[in-house]
Parts: sequence; structure tokens; C-alpha cells
Amino acid sequence: MITGLLPLPGAPPTSAPVTSKDPTIQGKLEFLNAVFDTLGGIFKAVLLMLFALSLIYSLLQIILLTRPLARQACQ
Repeated sequence: MITGLLPLPGAPPTSAPVTSKDPTIQGKLEFLNAVFDTLGGIFKAVLLMLFALSLIYSLLQIILLTRPLARQACQ
């Protein structure tokens, strides 16, 4: 990914990005945009779920480990 953003020294020059004005590939670009938009949405949803689960897990640990019986067991 980094090499796509920052070309390596001595690397051959890359071609110009393909624009959607080219009618022969316009449909393919629209399809790829839809696919990557969907993947981006799925990625965001998964990250949000992982964040929520980590918060829930942390809160459960705090609640369960600060009960009086758990404190007495650790002393």
C-alpha cells in the first residue's frame, strides 16, 4: 500500500490513473467502486463491533473483579 502511495526510488514510472470518461471501462469502474464501497462499509462495521466488544469486555472485567467476594479472594 505504501509503495502505491509513495513510489520507490528507481522504480519505473507508473501510468496515469484510468478515468471513468473512457466508455470501454466505465462499467467496470462503476462495479469496482460499488465493490470497494461495500467492502469499506463492512470493514467499518467490523471495526465498530470490535470496539464495542472490547468496551463490553473491559466493563465486565471491572464489574466482576471489583465484587466483594473477588476482592476477598485476592487478599
